Amino acid sequence: MRETSDPVRAAFRRAMTEGEIAGALAGARRIVVGYSGGADSSALLALTAEFCRGRAWEVSAIHIHHGIRGEEADRDAAACRAFCEARAIPLTVRYLDVPASAAREKRGVEETARRLRLAAFEEAAGEDGVVAVAHSADDNLETVVQRLARGTGLRGLGGIPPVRGRLIRPLLSVSAAQIRAFCRAEGIPFVEDSTNADTAYTRNYIRAHVLPALRAITPAPEASAARMCAALRADEAYLRQQTERALGEWSGGTSAPTALLRELPQPLLFRACAMLYANARGDGTDLGAVHLYDTAQLVVRGTAASLDLPGAVTARVWDGTLSFSREERRAAPPADFRFPLGIGTFSFPEYGFSLCVSPESEQKRTDEKNIYKLSICTTLSFDTIQGSFFLRFRREGDTVRFGGMTREVRKLLWAQKIPAARRPFVPLFCDGAGIVWVPGCPVRDGCADGGNRIRLEVAYHNG
Repeated sequence: MRETSDPVRAAFRRAMTEGEIAGALAGARRIVVGYSGGADSSALLALTAEFCRGRAWEVSAIHIHHGIRGEEADRDAAACRAFCEARAIPLTVRYLDVPASAAREKRGVEETARRLRLAAFEEAAGEDGVVAVAHSADDNLETVVQRLARGTGLRGLGGIPPVRGRLIRPLLSVSAAQIRAFCRAEGIPFVEDSTNADTAYTRNYIRAHVLPALRAITPAPEASAARMCAALRADEAYLRQQTERALGEWSGGTSAPTALLRELPQPLLFRACAMLYANARGDGTDLGAVHLYDTAQLVVRGTAASLDLPGAVTARVWDGTLSFSREERRAAPPADFRFPLGIGTFSFPEYGFSLCVSPESEQKRTDEKNIYKLSICTTLSFDTIQGSFFLRFRREGDTVRFGGMTREVRKLLWAQKIPAARRPFVPLFCDGAGIVWVPGCPVRDGCADGGNRIRLEVAYHNG
């Protein structure tokens, strides 16, 4: 790369040869550029191709067609092809149907697009490559403002890191205005995304209304934010290191003793909870401040309890341990579900449990596994059953009477600290007169005594 006084080229060169990005490149054989066709990614692709000429790295580009913007997205893909063909840069165009994926997974379109895009980048990089993406100093400032508005901690205020996994961001110190000036000076073509002007999107609103107000206070708020973020990332790295040291052998897992966690100062306790949660969730998604606080309170109280967290993760305190487990979200059982019961063993994997109905004299079964390390069981007199004996799930207004009082089933499940995601799948044992037994509670008044006794045992499966 030629010597230049141009600030964009100079900043790019420093990023590629010094600090974190240079370290990430040390073991790589190829650099894949995430290429949208916009000004930032066009500049990044041109600079990367220029930088790697005569060096050891292979360079290619990947363009993601998200299936969202119709003809405009087709235009962008065509522009990317033309740009790469003119410069002999290998290009992969991946076509995705983000709206369909978002509807199927019940996620937001933006969240789904980001997740699928990152997965495509990882695949393109292979085992020995890195992916360069074109985040600028403006993107970093917008991210900090957005997180500040929503509420965030030290890690969130650290903004966008130069390296995350195999993603590198060589233009993070350069403003969007500098990048556009660079494109004009170098004759680098780029396309405009019309959705960038839609202020219904939070980031676009910040760009259109908040950043101009900040520039009225200081001429380069993105540079000020970059300095702050660098300092806060260093602080966060130190605190994370201390958390890993405090957790010791537990730092790479999904559980830790509550006695150990309670000894930690609050900043390390919060980070320990976030670390264990991230290990359980597996995709690196951060836990929000409210959920972190609630999880830490589980540790402080120390009594058996559970908490539903984002990403289908449940936090539980049980037997002196805080543990996180990711559970499959199951489709709700049909409202008319009704399963006749008799002596035997029955498995309902789609609902996450098995059950055994046996004469009371039979030895307790021990081969059913359970997330709580035990089975829930009771005995009752089958002679007291009125009409048919069957299994169903909870309905609005369900009640059961025991101990001389009528109880609401929803309150009983809540009192047992059963995670909300599991409550629709708790089996209810019923007869013609109503509910006979809610697992974890006494049987209905009048059913405990009598002949022809049977044992009911429920075992909840992992996940």
